[in-house]
Amino acid sequence: MATEHALFTAALGLSAPWEVSDIRFDAEAKRIDFDVTFASGSRFACPACGAEGQPVHDTRQRTWQHLHFFEHQAYIHAAVPRVCCQDCGKTAQVEVPWARPGSGFSQLFEAMVITLCREMPVRKVAELLCVGDDALWRILDHYVETARAQEDFGSVRAVGIDETASRRGQNYITVFQDLDARRLSTWCSWPTRPSTRSARAWRLKEALRDILTSGANRGEAEGKLKAWYSWARRCRLEPFKRFALTVKAHWQGILNRFDSRLSNGAVEGMNAQIQAAKARARGFRHLRNLITISYLVCGKLTHLPASPYRTTSSAAAA
Repeated sequence: MATEHALFTAALGLSAPWEVSDIRFDAEAKRIDFDVTFASGSRFACPACGAEGQPVHDTRQRTWQHLHFFEHQAYIHAAVPRVCCQDCGKTAQVEVPWARPGSGFSQLFEAMVITLCREMPVRKVAELLCVGDDALWRILDHYVETARAQEDFGSVRAVGIDETASRRGQNYITVFQDLDARRLSTWCSWPTRPSTRSARAWRLKEALRDILTSGANRGEAEGKLKAWYSWARRCRLEPFKRFALTVKAHWQGILNRFDSRLSNGAVEGMNAQIQAAKARARGFRHLRNLITISYLVCGKLTHLPASPYRTTSSAAAA
């Protein structure tokens, strides 16, 4: 039995003072439970101030869902110690090495969620992993926001802008893309209601888009832009009248686009990816979920958890 416990201690990636103390297997329920404990007399660092070697004050029983073992759901159970720090005087719960604070899932489980949700609808992943999709959205939101906070956009030099509807006839979302890296940079959202004024604004916007995307050369584009400017200044829509003045102020920079030949094609392609994600999910209950999945699929975030099944062996690399 000691050999079996040592095997699963290694399989769970545990190290001293943590080890598997008991295993309970229920074939009918298709479930396996691991009891994890720490060696008697173990001391831990204070979570509040980091002081090493603090004695255990008491414990609190916790449970985490882990990756499936074959077709069986797996759970980790542990009495998590709290330390009463002799340096700062605070009593705080120790962080366990297999899960992030406050989560009911192991880090490997959450890494699998990230991996699957990049390729599959969240609801399908929830069914596969036997959890509610709200729990998965909380995982995605945490890691996407954490990864975004570590991204550096200081080198962005070319930005593409497009719009997509989060729901038909409701909120429109503006998408900003780093054209060089071909990744989603940020979102901005404005509720709109159909009206004569909004229809006029839409025509103005589409006319300007057409000039920027179909102008054959700088001279042709400038002629069309002058006509658009005159229209916008007489449109009786104050935001567009002000915007026309902004266009006038950046006139030469806008026309330089026809020398650089930068286009919005990459942004349109990203919009298609976002629309495909929406179609797979048959819509999103919350706007926040659409934003989160879009960053996951299109953001090229470099600080997300790696797939738990990605090999790192030199043989595989060769």
